[in-house]
Amino acid sequence: MKKLLMCDPAYFDIEYSINPYMKDASGLLNRVDKNKASIQWKNLRKTFKDLNCDVITIPSQSGFPDMVFCANQSFPFFDPRTNKNTVILSNMRSPQRQGEVAYFKKFYEKLSFKIIDVTSYLSFESTGDLIFSFNQQAAYGGYGQRTSKEVYLEIQNQVPFEIIPIELTHPDFYHLDTCFSVLNDHVCVLVKESVSPQSESVIKKYFKKIVYLEIDQAKKYFSGNCFSVDGKNIVTQAGDLKFCKELLDLEFNCSEVDTSEFLKSGGSVFCMKLVLPS
Repeated sequence: MKKLLMCDPAYFDIEYSINPYMKDASGLLNRVDKNKASIQWKNLRKTFKDLNCDVITIPSQSGFPDMVFCANQSFPFFDPRTNKNTVILSNMRSPQRQGEVAYFKKFYEKLSFKIIDVTSYLSFESTGDLIFSFNQQAAYGGYGQRTSKEVYLEIQNQVPFEIIPIELTHPDFYHLDTCFSVLNDHVCVLVKESVSPQSESVIKKYFKKIVYLEIDQAKKYFSGNCFSVDGKNIVTQAGDLKFCKELLDLEFNCSEVDTSEFLKSGGSVFCMKLVLPS
């Protein structure tokens, strides 16, 4: 059973703009229907539970409207070298989100995780950019907008798995998890234009099949932010018929959920959960 962490959306809102999705066509901040957001979050949690996930929740905090995107504040893993659950805490690039990390630190302290802080001047946004391979023997490390390339040199010395750097090059895909998703050992999802040609070549070396998303498709549905629960069942934003057909053709199961209120803030399925060591 996969163990997931979610953060309730009690304080979810759009109070500032730190990505291209947070403003409407007129340049004003998007408005959130909080009741609808709450229903959508509960439906996503139920979907995970229905797929045999154990979901635990960390309480949100006033003043941190993006805390619901709990993939960004920490990177937890089991370290076989020490036989301990371990977590690397983020150093968020946006000042508006930096205070979220302290609440996650307290959460991990209660669970007796070994805690690693990255050097203060190096930005790192955790599972938004550092994404495990399916077998967790390696992790793909996005860099360029939110996470610095240099931070992976520091992290590599503290983790038992290889980090494979991936350069992000498109302003609309600021985290790796907005444009790249690992479905299983052989298949991934990618927005070709979101990474450098060299990084695409690297990704091709590790996967037999790449499901390519068009830019407009990825921006509208955040299909690159889907989540493979177990290598077979994929949870993704509702409405991308082309993507779901491709998944079905590859013999995946596609569970569609509506996260439209969270898309207004630049996040969806993958952003709204964090995989914890079992």
